[in-house]
Amino acid sequence: MQCFASQESLELRKGRFRQHGAEGGGFSFCRNGVAMFKDMKAYAHLKPGQNGPKRLAERYGKALLCVRYRYDSARGIKLKTVEIVVEERPASLPLFFRDDDLVPVAVAFEETVLRERLRKIRAKWDPTAKLWMAPYRLIRRTELEARIQRGYRDGIRKS
Repeated sequence: MQCFASQESLELRKGRFRQHGAEGGGFSFCRNGVAMFKDMKAYAHLKPGQNGPKRLAERYGKALLCVRYRYDSARGIKLKTVEIVVEERPASLPLFFRDDDLVPVAVAFEETVLRERLRKIRAKWDPTAKLWMAPYRLIRRTELEARIQRGYRDGIRKS
């Protein structure tokens, strides 16, 4: 796809981007000759199981997230855009704990060495959640840090 712009807007070059005027083809910016879809109206947004994107669902499989149908009023054309997943990797647990936060640590009953270590740092057992609550500063950079459960903040479950 090419970038269509007026002569006036082509004179406003700033680095690799060119800003268009009001009559500049309906695009806000053009980068390396490729038009962007910011000002195009999307009139349909379909998921892979719906009627319409079935051929695209066959082509892209589980990587297909959605299909958008857009209309460019400046050029009078319809566009079909596809959103796909190009990379998938496991996310590591982002730890946003302060040193004084109580964090829930999961340790099985059979792991007596780890349970004794938690008792030594005065961690509290929560029988309803079946988790140990320990101050984050005492388990930071130990093997217990990998056992912090998701969804808790300062010892309180956040949904």
